[in-house]
Amino acid sequence: MSRTRTESGELIRKTRSQEFEADEIGALLVLRGLESRDRLWANLALAGPFLFFAIDHLVTRVRNEVQDIPEALVVTDHPPSDERAAALRRVFREHAGVGALQFANATLSWLSNQEDDILDTVDRMVHS
Repeated sequence: MSRTRTESGELIRKTRSQEFEADEIGALLVLRGLESRDRLWANLALAGPFLFFAIDHLVTRVRNEVQDIPEALVVTDHPPSDERAAALRRVFREHAGVGALQFANATLSWLSNQEDDILDTVDRMVHS
């Protein structure tokens, strides 16, 4: 269950299914906004959410593998980023086709290849 505070400080609780539903609604809004855009904008817009989830995945790896991360910096109440990205990928494939994700896939592949180096750098920074 995810928790979000309103401007008044009230705590709103969201279930995993609500998080996935929010992701799907966001994806559909992105697709709707791309109807009049050129291919570059479409590629960047479709890659954006996946970059967010890839960075969230990396943050989770840092949290799990680097010792001495302050607990206040750890947020664990959202569904795993890999699950959210897979669900979003299904929405984009269904509504925009497989080819629409080529740029996103290439970008994520590059970032994935950098994960171990990034993790090592963070570990050195935390322990220096």
